[in-house]
Amino acid sequence: MAYTISEGHREISRRLAEKLKIEDGTGALVRVKTVRKSSTSLPEDRPSFDEHYQSMVVNPMFDLKGKKVLLFDDIYTIGNTARAAATRIFEAGAEEIWIVSLGMTKRWSQWT
Repeated sequence: MAYTISEGHREISRRLAEKLKIEDGTGALVRVKTVRKSSTSLPEDRPSFDEHYQSMVVNPMFDLKGKKVLLFDDIYTIGNTARAAATRIFEAGAEEIWIVSLGMTKRWSQWT
């Protein structure tokens, strides 16, 4: 496995699911290939949508057909990770996807 979910992320997901009274699907989307982190890469080095898309799969142990999914992404940079994940989840049959992020990185132009 290329990426493991930290205990902090697992706990946030568990608590969100509990509060929203929904099933915790942590592990439904699996990163099978490591990609550079968008949040720490220069704009020209950030992984593309396709790189993210090719790096993740839906765990076949999860049936997402007809489900409403809350996708938790810790940091939103330009959206390629979230869009690729949502695409994979929709392809697995999900009816609706909501994306929640803890934070958003500054645009490179804001740093200079």
